Amino acid sequence: MIKPGDIVSVLDNDLRGKVIKLEASRGVALVEDQHGFVHEAALSEIVPVVEDIYGRIDPTEKISMDIGKKAKLRTGQRDRYLIDLHAEAVGVAKAASPFERLFAQKHYLETELEAAFRTKIKKIEIVHGIGDGVLQKMVEDYLTEKNYEYHHNAVLKHQSGSITVFRNQVANNL
Repeated sequence: MIKPGDIVSVLDNDLRGKVIKLEASRGVALVEDQHGFVHEAALSEIVPVVEDIYGRIDPTEKISMDIGKKAKLRTGQRDRYLIDLHAEAVGVAKAASPFERLFAQKHYLETELEAAFRTKIKKIEIVHGIGDGVLQKMVEDYLTEKNYEYHHNAVLKHQSGSITVFRNQVANNL
C-alpha cells in the first residue's frame, strides 16, 4: 500500500518522486518530483520504486534449462510436426533472463527442425506466439539463414502466431 513519503513512479509517464499526500476519496496522490513540482497522479497508475530490486539476484547463479523436451506429432498426422517455442514448452526456467530464454528457444528450434527433417516429416509448424516479435524475428532469421522457404499462417505476419515450413521445399538443404 502506498503511503506518504514513499518514492513512486507513474505508469506511462516519466514522473518519479515522493508521495506527499493521498486523496483516497478522489483516487489520486500528490507526487513531488525531483525539482519540487507537485503532480497529481491516479492511485491505479502509481508503482512503488524498489531501489534494490536487482540486488537480491545472484548473477553467478546457474539457471538450469531442460531443453530436452521433444516436439509432438499432432494425433493422426504423421506428415505434420509441431514445434512449440513457448518458454514453458521448451522447458526454460522462469528465472531465466530474456537472452537465456531466446538462446534456449533457438537451440530447441535447431534440434527439432533437424529431427523433423531426418524423420521425413512433410509439414513443420513452428509456433512462436504473438508478442513483441522478438521470437518471431529470430525464427524468420534462422529460416532465412538456412534458405528454408516458409510462410506465416495468417494474412498479416504480425497477426500470425506460427510459421509453416514444408519438407518438399527444404529437401535441397538436407
